[in-house]
Amino acid sequence: MNVITIESDAYNEIIKSIQSIDKKLDTLQNVNSNEVRWLNNTEARKVVNLSTRTMASKRYSGEIPYTKFGRRILYKMSDLQAYLEKHYQKAFKN
Repeated sequence: MNVITIESDAYNEIIKSIQSIDKKLDTLQNVNSNEVRWLNNTEARKVVNLSTRTMASKRYSGEIPYTKFGRRILYKMSDLQAYLEKHYQKAFKN
């Protein structure tokens, strides 16, 4: 077993950082589920597993709603979930 020693000031800073992270996690976990969650283009593409070009096509055709905020394109998580539900196919056996 290795023993590591640090100064008390450094230790206190580490403890403060951990407490700050813990508070942020609590805040994120307590977010009201009725709040709208917005995703940028990269995050949205990962959710629906589409390429950049296909995502743009779905956006322009109106299949996936979006909003523009300056140069940023944003998607509601609920709209992406609705898109996935619409295209959900159950596997069946013959």
